[in-house]
Amino acid sequence: MLSWALLSPDPFARVRGGPLGWVKTVNDLILHCGAFCVLSTIVFSFSFRLLRTIPLTIIVSVVTYAFATELLQSAVPGRTTDPADALANFFGILTGLAVVHGSILFSRQTIQD
Repeated sequence: MLSWALLSPDPFARVRGGPLGWVKTVNDLILHCGAFCVLSTIVFSFSFRLLRTIPLTIIVSVVTYAFATELLQSAVPGRTTDPADALANFFGILTGLAVVHGSILFSRQTIQD
């Protein structure tokens, strides 16, 4: 779904006029940061749950996905590549990593107490 939203010529066409129409009013950078925060939180959480670690290859893969989708937007009619969007994607990934890392530290602290 995230790939569709990032690579669709008009990602707001589905929500315009519906109950999620308010999404179009949110700043684009906040949408990018939020989307990649949610994505990375899910991916990193599953990685830690399955492997008891978050391998660098997983982190690099999520960052590569973020930058690749931003570059691919230049090939989509009506879309452009925006370095600010790429930066927002990256900050979303860092935020997701911080959330997962914080929850790991919190759970370890809770277990020790």
